Amino acid sequence: MLPLGLAFGALVVRSGLDYALSFPLHRVRGRLAKTYSTFALTDEAYALTAGEQARGWSSPRILWLQFYLHLYWAGSATAGALLGSLVLTVRPLPAPHPAGTDASPRDVRAV
Repeated sequence: MLPLGLAFGALVVRSGLDYALSFPLHRVRGRLAKTYSTFALTDEAYALTAGEQARGWSSPRILWLQFYLHLYWAGSATAGALLGSLVLTVRPLPAPHPAGTDASPRDVRAV
């Protein structure tokens, strides 16, 4: 299982490297802006900025796009974690039944 995980990880790193090398970083001005732009690079940001239509986009437009996409990613992950924690709060998992019994807590028969 470990070699498969390493191979998959290498593919993910490779795709990130391809994105970073072909991303239009030359259009982003400033050292700090370039650092953030590289950090916030996502599939969506790459797809939107690498196309023919985006060749004339300014540095602030690219950075704002990446900022909003970064905010969207972080906000979605946070909302998912918070909502996911509510699932177990609202409806807890049933307690495991004692060993040797086949009855499930939901298996109630009317007499």
